[in-house]
Amino acid sequence: MSGKPESSSFFVNPIQPKDTTSVPEITKISSIGRSEFAKDMPNPRRFDEALWHADGQFETVPPSFTSLRLSEVPKTGGDTLWASGYELYDRFSQPLRSFFEGLTATFIGDGYTMSAEKFKDRMEIHDGPRGSPQNVGKELKAVHPVVRTHPVSGWKCIFPVGPRDPRDYGAPKYINELSTLESERILGWFYDLVSQNHDMSVRFRWRNKNDMGSSVSASDFVDADVQQRSGTTAVLSTVQPSTTKVLVRGLVYEWQALGRRRISTLAASHERMRWLVSKLM
Repeated sequence: MSGKPESSSFFVNPIQPKDTTSVPEITKISSIGRSEFAKDMPNPRRFDEALWHADGQFETVPPSFTSLRLSEVPKTGGDTLWASGYELYDRFSQPLRSFFEGLTATFIGDGYTMSAEKFKDRMEIHDGPRGSPQNVGKELKAVHPVVRTHPVSGWKCIFPVGPRDPRDYGAPKYINELSTLESERILGWFYDLVSQNHDMSVRFRWRNKNDMGSSVSASDFVDADVQQRSGTTAVLSTVQPSTTKVLVRGLVYEWQALGRRRISTLAASHERMRWLVSKLM
């Protein structure tokens, strides 16, 4: 929590139980609840996997950091994977990266609205604030840059990765500056690169009750094999996605961002130059 803007706090999941005893900043996850949601859907087995996504992209100020704790661990399977948006950005050539940096995407959390309607006897949309004064209202919709700068590292990453079917709580719907076909191809390309390239992800195996995993929602994507399990998540919102802004001790500054590989190359070159200078002195 240190170094965050004063206005930011723990993210509140937009769908909340009407039971007032719940803690809105702590989200309960349950494979049983997911199965209940899916049982009347066509092909309900497709919900046995949480497809690649990032939390709360449909918010004006989406989550930046996520922690997940499992109180019930699956006996087999149930691993969680995280993939890097930094690496996704660096997989493209420079002309394509420059092209992507001029685009924005629309994100919609319509799956939450569907859930609230289906279980309206006990669930409702929380109209905010949800981790930030800017995250208010029941229209779960936002526009963000396709390439964002991570607010802490200052590195560039691809942001709109996720299923676009509302039944999957989809968030990235379309790229605003492109045609429908172009948008579908580009968003599908992003998703396919993440799902098909295992060298850009890490696998976390849940072994013990109350094991905890953490991720950087601003630049990471998550996927999971939803076996029998339950637990809780706590998520922190920080700043609105931007191509040029970073966060330093709670204040926002303009920053000329670069990709992770480019920064690493420059750092290595700088170290070589320092070594050469030291030999010449």
